[in-house]
Amino acid sequence: MSYTDTRTAEGASAPFLLVEFQMGDTLFYRYTDTEISKIINAQVFDPASFVVEFPGENGQFDQQEMTLEVQGDLTPAIMLINRPPSYVCRVTFWDANLLDTNREARVRFRGRIVSAKWKREGVIELTATPSSTELSLPGTPRLYTRSCPHVLYGSACKANRVPMQISASLSNDNVLRTQGYPTGFIEANAFTRGEISWTDAETGQKAVRTISRCEDNGAGLDIHMVYPPSDVNNFILVMGCSHSETACTEWHSNIGNFGGQPWIPLKSPHNRYTEFY
Repeated sequence: MSYTDTRTAEGASAPFLLVEFQMGDTLFYRYTDTEISKIINAQVFDPASFVVEFPGENGQFDQQEMTLEVQGDLTPAIMLINRPPSYVCRVTFWDANLLDTNREARVRFRGRIVSAKWKREGVIELTATPSSTELSLPGTPRLYTRSCPHVLYGSACKANRVPMQISASLSNDNVLRTQGYPTGFIEANAFTRGEISWTDAETGQKAVRTISRCEDNGAGLDIHMVYPPSDVNNFILVMGCSHSETACTEWHSNIGNFGGQPWIPLKSPHNRYTEFY
């Protein structure tokens, strides 16, 4: 399509939007605001109901976020609001036009979903920051604290990520109860804020959740989490971390990479009172 034809099509009264949610390396959900499916660049975009407000459209030019209201049963929105994934969700919008016979689309917005909430009955509101904002954010200044600021298993932490297999079943009180303890078990609290994963029986996708609390019941572990699966028995556990010197030493044997400053005094080493000169 020539430049003139493109400009003519953009000015006509047949524009439509395309949106793509990337929930993982190979998991994509694609939608369009038209009444029928569209095929663009060999990808199918299914019809959906959504209202989007791009940065600056409300007259506030310092606005850096995009808001998107979608129907309450949209799969990626339900995933984000009910079962937040541990990975980043990317969202991309394209502008297209029904008069464009070449089916070309131009990127309108690309960014990262940062929040999801129920706007009203049947409507979920998603908020996203543009990629340009993410790239231009300044680096985080060094924060000296008693606890470790490193991301667990990250490049600065360097702790060994050890997966532990375990069998468990869902109890009547909605808690996953293991049968015994996994190999390499240290203590139940070590799995709090850790990771639990399994293979979804319906989709075949790997599901990953954060363990909100883990307790020792004397015969195994009680694992508390959001929306535990009822039709799965085999799980993989990965330890969490309290970011304390004790946890780094006893749970992960990683004190050499501990990033906290446990020797920062809690009280003034000089006196308890303010002196005036």
